[in-house]
Amino acid sequence: MLKVTVVKNEHQRKELPSKNNKVRILYEQKAYVHLQDEPYPKEIKVTQWVDSDGVIPEPFPKGEYKLCPSSFYVGKYGVLQCSPKLVPLKPAA
Repeated sequence: MLKVTVVKNEHQRKELPSKNNKVRILYEQKAYVHLQDEPYPKEIKVTQWVDSDGVIPEPFPKGEYKLCPSSFYVGKYGVLQCSPKLVPLKPAA
């Protein structure tokens, strides 16, 4: 299990151009992943996309998470890829 720590309840908006000249909007949130055999966590970005209705995702609350198994998928050319989906380690109080 990979543990992910979110330290701030905030995310940053980013805009990316798409093929059809529309702008795709996403939000990135800083987090830290605890890798096996590494003495310190590594900084990562967790990405959440604005949905087709324009709903802005809420940032993940500060806390400890694990990666959901659905975070992993087979991408282009059969390459295993990861799009982090976080699940709280402890239920919300």
